[in-house]
Amino acid sequence: MWKICLTNPMTCTKQTCKKSTGGTAKRITIDFVPLLDFSSIGIDSLIDLSFDASIRVDLNSDLVMEETVLDEETGGDKVDETDGMDDGMVAGEAQSSHNEHKTLVQKKHALPTLNNLPVLPTFLPIRGALEVSLQSQISSTPVVLIHLTLINFETSSGPFDLMYHFLSPYFPCGGIAFHKLIFDVSSKSKSDQYQVKFLGIILMPWQPLIRAAKDSYLWFLSCGALVNNEESFLSLQMAVLHHHITATICFNAIHFQPTFAAPLLLSFAELVLTECLPIHEVFLDMLMQSYKLGRHTDVFLLMTNAGHALDITRFAWTHYSPQAVKCMVKKIHKAILEAQKELEDEDVPQLPTSLKKEIKQYCSQIITYKEEAKVREATSHPREASFYKKSLTKWDVTQRLFKEEIDKFDKAEQRRKGVQQSIKYRTGHAREWFDNMSPSQQEEVKLAMTKWNREEAPEESKAISSLSHKKKASQTLSVSLHETDPQNVKKRFSVSSNGIKEWTATGFESFAEWSKTEFYPSDDQDLEGSDNEDAGNEAAIPEIILDEDGYAKLPSHDGLGLKGQHELMRGIFHASYKVCTGGSRPVPWGVMTAASSNYLEHGSVPTAFVVKDPSHMKTEEVNRLWNHWEQNSAANKKLVIFVKAKDGDVHANVRNEERKKKSKVKRVSLLDSDEEDRDWLPSLNSSDLTERRTQPANTTPDDISITDQYTFLESLSKNDNYLELIDAIRDLAILAKQKPTSVQNPDLPIWANWSWGGSYLPKDMHVSYDTLKVSLDKLQACPISGAASAMPVILGIGLLYRESKHVIEYEEDEADPNMPFYLPYSAFDLEFLVSLDQVVSQVKCTVVEHIEKLTKEALGEDNNMEDEDEVGNKVTEEEVDLTKEKEKQQEQEQQEQEEQEKEQEQKQKGRKRRMPQASTSKSKNPRIEPEVCRSARTRQPSKRNQN
Repeated sequence: MWKICLTNPMTCTKQTCKKSTGGTAKRITIDFVPLLDFSSIGIDSLIDLSFDASIRVDLNSDLVMEETVLDEETGGDKVDETDGMDDGMVAGEAQSSHNEHKTLVQKKHALPTLNNLPVLPTFLPIRGALEVSLQSQISSTPVVLIHLTLINFETSSGPFDLMYHFLSPYFPCGGIAFHKLIFDVSSKSKSDQYQVKFLGIILMPWQPLIRAAKDSYLWFLSCGALVNNEESFLSLQMAVLHHHITATICFNAIHFQPTFAAPLLLSFAELVLTECLPIHEVFLDMLMQSYKLGRHTDVFLLMTNAGHALDITRFAWTHYSPQAVKCMVKKIHKAILEAQKELEDEDVPQLPTSLKKEIKQYCSQIITYKEEAKVREATSHPREASFYKKSLTKWDVTQRLFKEEIDKFDKAEQRRKGVQQSIKYRTGHAREWFDNMSPSQQEEVKLAMTKWNREEAPEESKAISSLSHKKKASQTLSVSLHETDPQNVKKRFSVSSNGIKEWTATGFESFAEWSKTEFYPSDDQDLEGSDNEDAGNEAAIPEIILDEDGYAKLPSHDGLGLKGQHELMRGIFHASYKVCTGGSRPVPWGVMTAASSNYLEHGSVPTAFVVKDPSHMKTEEVNRLWNHWEQNSAANKKLVIFVKAKDGDVHANVRNEERKKKSKVKRVSLLDSDEEDRDWLPSLNSSDLTERRTQPANTTPDDISITDQYTFLESLSKNDNYLELIDAIRDLAILAKQKPTSVQNPDLPIWANWSWGGSYLPKDMHVSYDTLKVSLDKLQACPISGAASAMPVILGIGLLYRESKHVIEYEEDEADPNMPFYLPYSAFDLEFLVSLDQVVSQVKCTVVEHIEKLTKEALGEDNNMEDEDEVGNKVTEEEVDLTKEKEKQQEQEQQEQEEQEKEQEQKQKGRKRRMPQASTSKSKNPRIEPEVCRSARTRQPSKRNQN
């Protein structure tokens, strides 16, 4: 198979713009050269065509110029001959100051031969994996590149040399050659003849190869005068058909620069010449690699089809600026108006009025439907983030997009079938409507599905959804907003200024103060009067006195202003809520306002009273509440009783109370008496714990002593789940009677060790998100058998929290000079923090399981010891009771003897003897044993029973 690439030269005349400084070339007329008779020439003759002699004779005979192949600048030396070159692809290029022209020829078969016989029966198979198209193949045909250049002008460099260097690696053992030919058409006679027989002169020497080749390509790397002029372009089309050129590529730029076509030629060499792909299939890919060329010129592709006709395609770059699009729209609009005007001048019969109405009605229906579709999509677009948990399907989108239509169809079907249960058959009717949608409705559903899956939920909905999925304990914390993508600073995961930090820290309190005056204005006359009167002589707020149960007694509010009464009421509510939760948690005013009956006992507030923050109450509301509480106080009732609290407020305290109830006194005494364990355990005082947890972690793990490991872990992060995990590890160590030791696991990262001496984590943790995720997975999968094996896991988690804090709080202006340079571009992000919180929860569950296991074992041992003590106590009590009974019997016998002596004379038959008091002794009463908490597992037999 032959492939030929030809290029078009232009003569050096007065019409040619010199040195690319402007102007256009004069249009030329193309004459056809009579085709040669190749009937007597075989394929071998074409392949062995001698390039030197044939070209020189033909050019001299047609152009009548003796110095055609002489170089005036080199003293008339002949052009390098092509003897010894491999037959195959022949290329030529003619180039002027702004014009380049090429000719490429590729031979169909080129197997190595020996004595005119092929050495191999077929081509060598390629068994390696090649990253090419499934429809392509690798061409191994020998290539010859011939560079045709026009002299008398300082020629600009072109991309043809670059193509040669690009193709050279495909021929490591030879098979490719590059030669340069120079045309001298500087004389007037030569120029005139060259201008008249332009394509004939260029294409005539290669006519035998063009006729023998299967595919041929003609490249015009010249200015656009040939294309922009209608007559010249028409002559070019006829010449392409006459010479049987498969594809022709030309450009319409007035001052065309050949260097811009370098990427296009390289793509052509790779896809068409090397991989042998059809040019009409890969031309778009070639243009995509040459986007800068589109801004310089339009590209024309002329293809000869099977019917020996010419298909012309124009490729224009229209998307790089709005002006280009507007220009094209104006041209199209102008062309339509001109065509309409020509039709009116020719008196074309007008359409019937009825047909015009039908056309207008049809077009208006299309426009109306499109507008309705836009409105329907905008109103049906779901805003909730839960709708986007999975990728949306057509069925999901249809239910939201055509909800009204589906409802109407369902009701109509129910009436037609006489169905009573509407919900039961709704899904079936919806499916039936979905299966019978019109093509326009299906297209609308498809477009909406693509848009919704791409855009997803709004950012504010995502943030609300993320917060709602957090644990209830975490939802009570204040949320700080930081700017992850600043508008004026190109930094990730940071903030813009100190002002934003200050706002995120105090913004919530500022908003609360502003909302008081905005939503609860203090323009009430009573409120205003009380404030003004009591501003100077307002009495001090009395101390709230609590009863035995912890509830507040009714204080005196005489002489207090409205603000003082607000503070007093807030203290009463807080005291009652403290009894309910067991801790100093703030009263959830916002939740109580919506449903106060769920949180307060009946009678705590007046009927139909709106419970809210006392600072928002007006004078009449305050007086009404005081009157109600005075009635409760007179009836010896509690002022306010909470029957329910927020789950996050009561959860931790209830868990501690249950743990205290289940613990044994004996177990606690043993732990308290173990002075060796208490020496190394940190103090559990809440003030000390809070102080330690707020200390900054500026040291490295290798500087921490064994006794200060818990303190260092607490200083790494203030995350509640993380601090609870540390408390759980401490409890596990106490139950197991272990000192703070750490067992290093080789599967953990190297920095999750108490010997790590770096203030920051390694660089690969910040650069690669995959490395960061793998390290987190290792911490999650590490087996935990006790406090010692859990310590390095907790250390690794704490270091990750500290590193995340460094990334979040990084400020370029305030950064430490010793801070790593890769910190601003770290892979730590919000997604990783969510994953880290999940790992902390899982590790905490594992530690709690070990704690429960040890607690059950301890309770089982205590029960066995109590059983033994109960048996021994029973034996001792029985012996004491028997001794007391004997003594009492002796005393009773003595009394009976004295009575018998006194009553000897009064003997009576059938006298009832008094029952001995021994029968009613305390020893016969059932012994009341103290209630003992039994373990859930099966109790083991005591040692005495085993013996």
